[in-house]
Amino acid sequence: MHLGNGSPTAVISVKEGQWRLEPLVLDAAENDRRYQAAMRDTGMWMPEMGWPSLKPGDPVITAGSREEFVAKLEALTWTYGRLK
Repeated sequence: MHLGNGSPTAVISVKEGQWRLEPLVLDAAENDRRYQAAMRDTGMWMPEMGWPSLKPGDPVITAGSREEFVAKLEALTWTYGRLK
C-alpha cells in the first residue's frame, strides 16, 4: 500500500513475515535517465513521471504481526500524508 498526500512518500508491505513501513527514496540516477528520455521523446516532464524512480528505503517500523504493526503506527509521529 502506497501512502502520501499528492505524491507517494511511503509504502506499507509484508516481506518475509514482517510488516514494514518504508519511506520512499528517489533513485536519482534512474530519475535522471527517465527525465532525459521523456524530454528527448516527448519534450515534457511532469512530477508524477518520476514516481517509478521512488524505491523503498530502510524501514521506519517493522513488526511480526498486524496488531503489533498497528500499535507501532499509532505511536508514530505521522509524516506520510494526511490522516482522516
